[in-house]
Parts: sequence; structure tokens; C-alpha cells
Amino acid sequence: MRRAATWIGWALLLAAQAVATTNYVTPTGGGLLDGSSWTDARSNIQAAVTACAAPGDVIYFQSGTYAISNQVTLSNRRDLSLRGGYQGSGTPGPLGGTTILARNPSYTVRILYGNACTVRLDRITVTGGFLQYGGQSGGGAYFQGNSDVVFSNCVFAANSLDTAGSGYGGALYFSGGRLAVYDSQFQTNRITMAAQYTTDQRGGALYSANATVTVERCTFRANWVYGQDVGSYAGCAYLSGGAATFADCLFTNNYATKRNAGDGASRYGGAFHVNNVSPLAFRNCTFGGNHIKVADSYTRRGGVMLLTGAGLSAWFTNCFFTGNSAADSTSQEDIWCDAAGPVRFEKTVFMRGTAAGIYKTGTGLMSFTNCLVARYSG
Repeated sequence: MRRAATWIGWALLLAAQAVATTNYVTPTGGGLLDGSSWTDARSNIQAAVTACAAPGDVIYFQSGTYAISNQVTLSNRRDLSLRGGYQGSGTPGPLGGTTILARNPSYTVRILYGNACTVRLDRITVTGGFLQYGGQSGGGAYFQGNSDVVFSNCVFAANSLDTAGSGYGGALYFSGGRLAVYDSQFQTNRITMAAQYTTDQRGGALYSANATVTVERCTFRANWVYGQDVGSYAGCAYLSGGAATFADCLFTNNYATKRNAGDGASRYGGAFHVNNVSPLAFRNCTFGGNHIKVADSYTRRGGVMLLTGAGLSAWFTNCFFTGNSAADSTSQEDIWCDAAGPVRFEKTVFMRGTAAGIYKTGTGLMSFTNCLVARYSG
């Protein structure tokens, strides 16, 4: 009986330790600043993350703007949730307003960084992240080390890289692991150049390498990449390796550009460049007004998308392409496909673009079922 009581005691102790820690954060903080309630909320986000070291911990954010002077580091956190948009009363109480993590304009800094972490972010806006010079990646957020990250009802806006070396992911860089994005927006994120003759710029909004990516019910609007005497790849998203699914998304007015017509830079994929991703799936997606800027004799491939790689396989179903490749590029296809794997189109419409809907090279099989290609000028 005594032994049974001992085991029960240990079980109760472990259960108590397993209870998730809750931290509250407001833009100004208050009271004891220990994060135990809205009244005693922290103002320092990093301090709240440090206090949440156990799996299942939660940080609640009051709506308002948080000036970020140093990147918030989420490394090695397991099952940590960051939940924004609260009014600041109750436990955690009602939602109301927007939680904005915005770079302090006096600093050159990204907003979020994570290595080997499992985190979920809800109702948080990441804006104004900015890195300059050298090779830079992830102006708004950077995750590596097989992290598992979920963004839900979030916004990435006006994050940027201004590089003198390679630039990957104006808003978000993700390497390895799993990335899931739901009901979110990426808008006006970009990569520009601080110096001439830099290396390639890839992914105005998103760069993903060897990750499993799921994006649903999201909008990518007016993201862009700018090259000078080097290649510009994917105004919206550059994906290399891994697997990716996009469902019920809108991609509009994303573009790849360069300095001027005399500049030797090539441009690849107004919205996407996808290399060796398998499987790649687009379901119920709309692509409109994506393009490559500056008409000249240098290489331009895929006003919407460039598909490449021996290991790529892709499936488009119930998608709609309209008004792409227009702008100041007058002879560009929507999709340039140079893949060795199969590419399938089902119930997909291409219309009102310039030049050609699809240009195919490479050895992969391409098939069309119940599709329409109409009203192209070329």
C-alpha cells in the first residue's frame, strides 16, 4: 500500500509539472512584469519565450505594435504557441485588434528566428524586417534545423533584404522540417540589391529548401525580387527540394525584375521557381497579373512559374491563370517547364496572357484533362 501511494505521489508531481506555462505580453507591460496575467504582463517578448521552456507553453499577446530591436529567438522550443490579437482582459479573454511585430526603424534586424523548434503562431503580423549587405536570408523570419512551424491567420508585410551577396526569402526562409501556413497573407515583401554584381536573388516572399510545405487559403500579393547583372528568381516563392501543396490560394501581381534593359540579369519565374519538388500540388488556386519586368534579349522564363529538375513532379487541378506576363514584358509564357518528371493539368484554365500559356522542354510527360487555353496574344 505504501509503495502504491508513493507511485501515486510521483504521478501527481509529474502531472503538475506537465501543466503548460502561460505568459501574457502587452506593448507596455504592467505590474510585476512577470507575465502571470494581463495586469502583470511582460513587455519583453524574448523574456516570455525564455520563461516558456516546457512543451505546451503558451504566450498570449495583447493587440498593438511591438517594436523589435533584436530578433525574437524561438530555438529549441517544443510545442510553443504564440497567440495574438487579444483585448487584454480575462484568461486570456476576448479577441480584438491586431498584434504587430514591427522592426524598430533604428535597427537592421529580422523579426523571428528559430532553430530545431516546434512552434505555432496565430493572428500575428510580421512587418518591416530588414537585413542589409552580405549574403542574407529571411528578412521577416528564418527557420532551420528541421523545425516544425505553423502560421495561422498571420500577415507578412513589407519585409525585405537589400543584399550585396545572395538573398533568399524576403519575408520567410525555411530549411528542412515542416512549414504550414493557413489563412494568411504575404504582401509587398521583396529582395533588392545593395551592390552590383551580387549573386542570385531568390524568393521575394518565401524561400524553402528540402522542407514539407503546406499553404492553404492564403494570398500572395505584390511581392518581388530585383537583380542587377545576376539572376532574379521568383518574385513570390522559390522552392527547392522537399514537397509542397498549395490549396485555395491567390497569387497576384508578383514579379521578377532588374535594373534596366542593358543590365545582363536574367529573370526566372514572376511568381514561382520550383526545382526538384515532389510532389508539388496546386489545387483551386488563382494566378493573376504575375509577370517578368523589363523586355530585352536576356533570358526570361515563366511569367508565372518556372518548373525545373529531374526529380520534379507536379499536379495542377481546378486552377485559373489570367492576365499574367503582361506589364512591360511582351513575349513570355505563363509556365516554362523544363522537368524530367510528370506534370499534370486537370480542370485548369489559361487565358488572357501574353505570348504562350505553357512552354515545354525537357523529357517529362505533360498531360491535360478538361483544360482550356484561350485568348493569348502570341
